Amino acid sequence: MRRALVLVVAIVALIVLVAAVYGFFVEPRRLVVERVRYDMPMWRSPENLRIVVLSDLHLFPMNGDARWGDRIVQTTNSLEPDIILLAGDYVRVGIDSFSSPQAAGEFGTFVSKLKSRCGVFIVSGNHDLTYGWRYLADAAESAGAVSLDNTSRLIRIHDQDVQIVGVPECELGEIDVARAFSNVDRTLPIIFLTHRGEAVYKCLCTGNIGLTVCGHTHGGQVRIPWSRRIMAPGIASWGYGGFASIGKHDIYVTRGIGGHRLDLRMFCPPEITLLEVTGGKYDEAG
Repeated sequence: MRRALVLVVAIVALIVLVAAVYGFFVEPRRLVVERVRYDMPMWRSPENLRIVVLSDLHLFPMNGDARWGDRIVQTTNSLEPDIILLAGDYVRVGIDSFSSPQAAGEFGTFVSKLKSRCGVFIVSGNHDLTYGWRYLADAAESAGAVSLDNTSRLIRIHDQDVQIVGVPECELGEIDVARAFSNVDRTLPIIFLTHRGEAVYKCLCTGNIGLTVCGHTHGGQVRIPWSRRIMAPGIASWGYGGFASIGKHDIYVTRGIGGHRLDLRMFCPPEITLLEVTGGKYDEAG
């Protein structure tokens, strides 16, 4: 009986050890490209609009993770995007203010390596606003990106106009809905970029805001196997990642790439999203 108990304890300890090694050292570097399609009725071009979404990098300052950063860049560029959207939280959790200039410089270098047909567009996340958003935005814009906090841009791709609207993170930032949508033509396709999906509630009163793309939740980081449920408190039912709806409004939530405080992931690998805007219903692209 005692020998059987010892055996059970040993097996449980081994399972815990393997799970810990996998969760801390394997899955956080198992970069996955999620390929999804989305129907946008106002998208008239016969060619798909290819959008790559990166969120929650939590990478800067890199502190020796330059190879991981290069892998993210290489994977992103290999997808040949028309547009690259960065949905906030670029800095590591808990960096001090003296690290902000270093983080910004590395972030600018990272952005300069990203390649797309129509540019890189960024918004702030809550950690960016806490530790030095102005540094980050200036560095990214110097590298050629467009900062979209409370503003919009009209671009033309595949003989089609499309509008990208952005707002800052909605808890620490100040969302100015009127300013963000002031130049938006509601008859054209709209991509709404924000860090947190909750920003939708502040913007729906303006009418059609298009497809929302966001991050922030990390998909919970730890999921229950073979289930969409997540083991993380305080996350809305739509926050586990993928397509969801807030009322009648469509939203895509990316799991992001980095981790919050603990770089731990289980059944919720880091994600680069390839979002193809098409004329059919949204689904997995295969």
